[in-house]
Amino acid sequence: MCPMPPPSPCMPFPPHDPNGDKNRTMTTPSQITRRLTSLILLSGLILMMGTFVRPAEAATFDPLQATEALMAQIDIYASETSDAYYEGRYWLKFWGFLYAAAVCFFLLLTLISSYIRDLATQLSDRLWLQVPFYILIYTPLAFLLYFPFLVYKDYTREHQYGLSNQTFFQWLNSHMLMEVINILAIALLLTLVYTAIQRARRVWWLWGGTIASLLLAFFMIVSPVLIEPMFNDFSPLEEGPLKQDLIVMAKAQGLDTDRILIYDGSRQSSRMSGHISGLFGTTRIALSDTILQNADNREIRALIAHEIAHYTHHHLYLAFAGLAVMIFGGFFFLNWSLSWIITRYGALWRINHIGDLAGLPLMILLISSYTLLITPLDAALNRYIEDEADLVGLEISQDPDAMARLYIKLAKYRKIRPNALEEFLFYREMPTEERILEAMRWKANHMENKED
Repeated sequence: MCPMPPPSPCMPFPPHDPNGDKNRTMTTPSQITRRLTSLILLSGLILMMGTFVRPAEAATFDPLQATEALMAQIDIYASETSDAYYEGRYWLKFWGFLYAAAVCFFLLLTLISSYIRDLATQLSDRLWLQVPFYILIYTPLAFLLYFPFLVYKDYTREHQYGLSNQTFFQWLNSHMLMEVINILAIALLLTLVYTAIQRARRVWWLWGGTIASLLLAFFMIVSPVLIEPMFNDFSPLEEGPLKQDLIVMAKAQGLDTDRILIYDGSRQSSRMSGHISGLFGTTRIALSDTILQNADNREIRALIAHEIAHYTHHHLYLAFAGLAVMIFGGFFFLNWSLSWIITRYGALWRINHIGDLAGLPLMILLISSYTLLITPLDAALNRYIEDEADLVGLEISQDPDAMARLYIKLAKYRKIRPNALEEFLFYREMPTEERILEAMRWKANHMENKED
């Protein structure tokens, strides 16, 4: 048998060796399928990793560290000053209650209240005339007795912390104007309440709660258009890039920018402040001119976003509903406590029954006590509203860094790190550090790839 000839240089491949196939392993169809499946799975895994793995700088963003860095920007002296100012407000609330209680007891024990009642009944035998006459004498007298504490709380102390821009006479004029408004409102409210006591008897407190709630709604409606303009001048936003930016943001939320106004708050205070007020068509957002003086456009935009959140989530209606519930609770408490106290001590103060005008100082004392007791409940409702507005405001503005800087500037009027008891009892919004941390967490979850 002759050996096979060597391959010719003209042949591209060596001749086929039929025995060589026996030394090679054939690739079966099932092996091909498994390899294709593995390749597809590996490709999908790579795509998923590309979707969920963050860039290096985003992956290292820590909301806690970012919050600490922002909090470090608050000057230690400024922090101590703001803490002292806010802690003092706790005690002012308590001492204010005791001072008001002392005024009420003075008017009861000296029988001054019963003498005013006697004058009112001599003037007329009609209750709707007796009540206003009593109020016209009682309210200015109580105001004069309370005036020294009011001067310290609202004038002297505000100047001590550099928060007031008013002279004494400017401050006094503002308070006297507010006192006139209060006298008119109280006279109307008490005339209706005492009428309800006289006619409804056992269920008078239900009528009283209804009357007070309706009166509250009335003042919330008219306040932006009648009461607030008595104290400040309001004007639309000036034309410019800021207004154009706000127009886009506001219209996206269904709010007309004609409802965003600037007022001359610097006449009264150096505070940076803004608020939303009004119900049923009178709702508007008002910013103090101190905001324009101390905040940049992004911070102003963030504040407007916060106020727009109040509008879009109907927080004014929620606040009204919560206050109405507290009002009804107050009248129920008043009915029970007045009956109990007058039965035991009424003769001492010449108070004959619940509907006796001489008992008005006692009624005011009990309402003040109830208001102090429900302070944590009122604070909790307001914290819920403000916290929701913070979160929704971040969604609207898409600018957590500007929101955080705004919180730092507003920290001038708040205690920076309150303990849990302080927050529960007195805080009507989340503490500064928590608000900043919330903004940084929002940033970590929504804006990892965006730079400040």
